[in-house]
Amino acid sequence: MNSTKTISFGIVGCGIIARLHALAIAGVPGARLLGACSKTYSSTEKFCTECNIRPFADYEQMLAEPELDAVVICTPSGEHAGQILAALQAGKHVVVEKPMCLTLEEADAVVAMAEQTGKMVCVISQTRFSDG
Repeated sequence: MNSTKTISFGIVGCGIIARLHALAIAGVPGARLLGACSKTYSSTEKFCTECNIRPFADYEQMLAEPELDAVVICTPSGEHAGQILAALQAGKHVVVEKPMCLTLEEADAVVAMAEQTGKMVCVISQTRFSDG
């Protein structure tokens, strides 16, 4: 009997990079993309229809979803800190595009909140170029 729990993800920010995250999640056994939200509901609907997932009216609604385990943040970098803190406070793990934050103070607040909540924060830092 396999007792491994499926991890349910939600994406905030339904732009180009979100599609790459959706594909990555689809390719990981034990992971599923539950839903997404964005600044405009029209972009949310389009993305969610493409991915056959649940559209959320806004970030707060998505964070309130009890089935959601983790959030993937694909928004402009100036929004990251507040969105990370909100996710951690809601009891969700976080995957965030780089940069995690724009200031040291924001980064310190994220680290402190992650430690306080016991939730993980992962910053995506893919290799774009290689020497060999």
